[in-house]
Amino acid sequence: MALIELKARYGCALVGMTIGSAGAVVYGDGSFIESPGFEAPGGCRDTTGAGDMFAGALAVALLQGRSLADAVRFAVAAANVSVTRYGAQASY
Repeated sequence: MALIELKARYGCALVGMTIGSAGAVVYGDGSFIESPGFEAPGGCRDTTGAGDMFAGALAVALLQGRSLADAVRFAVAAANVSVTRYGAQASY
């Protein structure tokens, strides 16, 4: 899988990808962590900034000491909330 190659090639501790409404997958420590997507409250209006929200929320959750599985789930949930409004600025 591409995530294994990216981790090996660049020496990252973690690599991941978002997969839209299907959630996200992260690879680290020799295993994959997957989180399904959630129904966006009020429906999806605009995906601008969702990937940035995912990355930021993942970093915050990991810095808080959450497990990787919990951090990925938190990041997916945060990204899902971010798509409920138009544009990146007003999606908080």
